[in-house]
Order: sequence, then structure tokens, then C-alpha cells
Amino acid sequence: MTLGSGLSTGYSNEREAFEAALSAVDDGSPGAVAVLSEPFGGREAFLDLAERYFGDRATRVRCTPTDSHDQDLDLDDVAVLLVDDCQHRFVRRIGGFDGFDRFLRQVATFDGPVVTSWNTFAWDYLAAVKDLERTFPTQIRLGDLDSGTIRTLLMAEYDENGPELVDDREPTVEPLVVRRTYERPVGRHRTLRVPYAVLNVDGVRKRLARTDEDLPETLIFDRITQLARGNPGVASYLWQESLSDGRLAYSAIREPPGELGVDYDTAFLLQVLLTKERLSYDELADVVEHPELDRALGELSKTGVLTVDGDQVVLEPGALKPLVESLERRRVIW
Repeated sequence: MTLGSGLSTGYSNEREAFEAALSAVDDGSPGAVAVLSEPFGGREAFLDLAERYFGDRATRVRCTPTDSHDQDLDLDDVAVLLVDDCQHRFVRRIGGFDGFDRFLRQVATFDGPVVTSWNTFAWDYLAAVKDLERTFPTQIRLGDLDSGTIRTLLMAEYDENGPELVDDREPTVEPLVVRRTYERPVGRHRTLRVPYAVLNVDGVRKRLARTDEDLPETLIFDRITQLARGNPGVASYLWQESLSDGRLAYSAIREPPGELGVDYDTAFLLQVLLTKERLSYDELADVVEHPELDRALGELSKTGVLTVDGDQVVLEPGALKPLVESLERRRVIW
């Protein structure tokens, strides 16, 4: 599933600010534009908007984990520069910022509009050690979306009817009628017990007070939004993982891994992965210097936090929520 243009609609305020920024840099306003989001948070859709805005004038560069960090951008005959995933332009080790510093100089001295996208966690780390705001004075930060917006984005993929949404939880509806027993002493040692039924007033009130919040679709979209922390890409992942033959049941929405009880070395490993989203095994081994890297990767793979795809280590969308919460509790990120 691709959220595409619907995502920028969900971020209506951010889109308005972004379009204003594009117009400003197109008119010669100094400084580059930076779009920031969590992993899977939708920043690519905003660079798509920029590409449509500038049209044939734009040259788009997508940074990847396989790029050489020391290689300068080729800016010959480039009128408008768009750069995706700038978090891949540095390596978190001694000497790993040399290429990044040259990248910043290229952006600062480029004679034309520049629009970039960044992982939020990488940006926050780099902003603490580099003066990024001088080079990128305009920042568009994409935050969490509410349940109604997530619902709109996910259902936008369907022309008419979407999948059947089912609340298959155990019923908890109170009965409308409850049994009581009337007791009356008869003689010294006997009690007469007469059963009777009465209206369950509380149960009737609860049924009458039911709102749209009790509908299966509301419960399901609320659940997905909660587990995704309002992240549209993670919500899309959970939606796809829960679908089965045109049906999506509440019980099929998978809980993410629980608390990640990891040691300091593994917590640092996860922080690096969180800032990059995917990176090569060699870079990870070079930066982290984990004493038992292969064992740690194997355990994290089994719990669904990451996957090892050839020589790439990749963050799993479904694990973003517990990963962020675990690192926040350890004060590795804030």
C-alpha cells in the first residue's frame, strides 16, 4: 500500500507550510528546506510534492546505505536539488562526518532551491553536534496523526467498499433483564424464596448511550493508531498484516513486541538503527563495536525488531513503537 498524495492531505497544515517554503526558495529565499519524520513517517510523499512542483527543473538524489559517505554530489547542470534520506550522508564514528561536512557546504553554496528529507532521530542528533539550522532554516516536521486521519488515509486506497471490519472480542454487553429473589421468613426456621425478573436499568442506559465509538471500524482504527503511535507508515503496515481474504478482525491486529530489555551495547545498536532505518552490516559493526553483534542481531530478528536482508540490517515497522519507548525509558533518546 502506498499512502501517496493522501498523506500530504492528512498533514494539511504541514503541506501548507511546505508549499509556502517551496514558493519562497523558488523566488530566491536563502537556505534549504528540510522535511523531518520518524521512520516510515511519510517524508517521501513531501519530496514527491516538491518534484511535481519543480517539474523538469528538479534533480532528485536518493541517499542509500550503499552510498559512499565521502562522495560529493554531482551538481553539474542541476537547477533544483532534491535529496531524500540525508541521514545516510554521515557515519557515527571518527572521520565519519568529513563527507557530511562537505555535503553541508555543497548545499549552502548551491545556487538554486534545495529540498531535503531526514529521519527525525538522526536530525535531532546531528542538530546537537552540527549547526544544521543555519543551512536548513525552514524545517517541516511531520508528527503523529489521529485516528480519523489514519482511517481516511487507509481507506483512500479503496474505490468504494473496503474490507469487512469485524469486532470479534468477547461480548461484554450487560443483560437487559436480571434475576432477583424475594425472600420472606415463614415460621421460625423456614424462608420462602420467590424468583422474579427486573429491568437492568444500568444495562439499558449503556445500550442507549452507545455511540459511533462502539462500532467495529472505530475500534479497529483506534487500535491501529494506538499501536502505530499515529505513524502513517506503521499504520499501513499493521493494516496490511491484519488483512485476510477481504476481512480484518480486531483480534488479527498484532501486538508489537513488548519491552525490549536490552543491555547498553544493544541499546546503542538500536539507536543507530533507529536513526538510519536501514544500514549495512559493515557500517553497523564499524560504528557499534558490539562484543556479540551476530547474537544480538539474531535475537532482535526473532523478536521482530529487525530483519537481516543480505548485507543490510533493516528496522521493522511493527517494532517502532516499543523500540522508541524502550530507548526513551533508558534515556538513550529523548
